Amino acid sequence: MAGVYDGVGREELWYAVKARDLSLIRTLRSKNVCIDQFSAHGEYPLGYAARRGFDDMVECLLDLGSQHINGPRFCRSPLEYAIMGHHTKTIRLLIKRGASIHKVNQRGETLYTFALEHGTAEILDLLVVLGFQSHPIAPIYGSSSLIILALAAS
Repeated sequence: MAGVYDGVGREELWYAVKARDLSLIRTLRSKNVCIDQFSAHGEYPLGYAARRGFDDMVECLLDLGSQHINGPRFCRSPLEYAIMGHHTKTIRLLIKRGASIHKVNQRGETLYTFALEHGTAEILDLLVVLGFQSHPIAPIYGSSSLIILALAAS
């Protein structure tokens, strides 16, 4: 299989990702084009699709074996991108497909603390419903302050 950084099929891959052309993505994958190649701007396909709420593309990339379910090193995760775009359906899909709800990013933020800054009250509630149980703010500020912080994020 082509490597992540070798550029084989990169232009075609990114054309297909941006056009949401699932058929072309599948064709490229069948020709051993790596579906995790970064764009010239440092984006990766699964993160790009999650940021825009392209659930069909997210599903296709995961079905075809994308290795970036929890994000490549030094990049935001697909879940973080979905939170930033307020795409609750994409968040559900990524978690259902195995994205870690308990991962800590390179800035030391949990998904919940990231969502406090970038998400909505609906997303914070969704994370709790989907299994997020531990957040570092409650012991420091107490649960009442946590509710106020969550409301301020919306």
